[in-house]
Amino acid sequence: MSTETDSASTCALSTGDDSADLDSALAALRSRAPQPVPRRSARSSRRAALGLALSGLLVGGIFAAATAGQEPRPETAGAGPADDVYLSAHPGSCLVWQPDQPDRPSFVQCTTPHLFEVASAISEPGEPCSLSARKYLGARFDPNSKFSVAELSPGPSTQKHLCGLELAGPDGHPVPVKGQVAEADQSKLWPAGTCRGIDPKSDQPTDAVVDCAAPHSVEVVGAVDLGPHFHDETPSDADQLAALEDSCAQLASAYLTPRTVSSTGLSVIYHAIGPTSWAAGSRHAVCALGPKPPGPITGPAKSHHVVVQTPEPEWTPQRTSPEPGPAENAISNAGQNTPERAIGGADSIVQVPAGPDSPAHSIVSIPGLAPVTVPAMPEDPGAAPVPLIP
Repeated sequence: MSTETDSASTCALSTGDDSADLDSALAALRSRAPQPVPRRSARSSRRAALGLALSGLLVGGIFAAATAGQEPRPETAGAGPADDVYLSAHPGSCLVWQPDQPDRPSFVQCTTPHLFEVASAISEPGEPCSLSARKYLGARFDPNSKFSVAELSPGPSTQKHLCGLELAGPDGHPVPVKGQVAEADQSKLWPAGTCRGIDPKSDQPTDAVVDCAAPHSVEVVGAVDLGPHFHDETPSDADQLAALEDSCAQLASAYLTPRTVSSTGLSVIYHAIGPTSWAAGSRHAVCALGPKPPGPITGPAKSHHVVVQTPEPEWTPQRTSPEPGPAENAISNAGQNTPERAIGGADSIVQVPAGPDSPAHSIVSIPGLAPVTVPAMPEDPGAAPVPLIP
């Protein structure tokens, strides 16, 4: 046994340097060997998969909410912002555009100045825009509204058309307005001094504004708000006209000062508000000056004058003669009542009967001369010869 121990010791001593190098090599090999990967539990794996699924659902929900309410866009859409306006506009939207570019509108708030209020958006121009506007306004639709129905077409890139309402200016182009039509008084109003055109067939006023030097129907002097007179009830035409009579007369008088209405030869003209317009909220009636019966007039009302036509007197035959002489006084004294006669002719010879001391004679009246007295001819020349005068 001692022999084996000594042999091991001898080997260890003889190989001391070599074993150190071997240990270093084994240590290096151990550091390069792959480390064991810790195993995850099945529960942790399920949690990770569930979290990933929830994240996907959350992202999908956000995307769906962002695109909710948007209409599918046709393949031809998307050419520019204007196409997006036509595709996403809805009833009640208000639009504005640069001058002379109605095919390139943009959205604005209706409380700010705008040029167009959308009544409906149609994919094909089938339904008339007037019907769309009537449906859009409902009880607030005024057939005599100052707003007009219009249509916007984007062009060939978009198939959608917009029907809406706008306020046309004197040149026919829309002018900016604030607020929505359903909340506004839709009465047609013109500034004082505006002359309105005339329909040549009916002689009735038109909405066109013309120069007062040209033929026109009426000249506006102002407007009367009938709302304070009748509040919310619907007044009759007779009640409205009675309320307008004095108010319009005062406006016309103030407009013509220092002249009077009667000096112009014109009349004060006004009309009652119809029941449908009254129900829609219209309360203003226009007062104007115009002729009666209706017809064209030319020139401002302040330059009009009454044309006085004096009727020609009827001609009655009169007997003209100088101051009555003794012979005519004799006729009057004799009690003869002779009617008034025309001068000249057989009736100008008056037979005067003979008096007790004078022979019968005749008086001949010749225009421009004094009456001439001639002796009367006897009925029987043979029985009563006329004496010769020497």
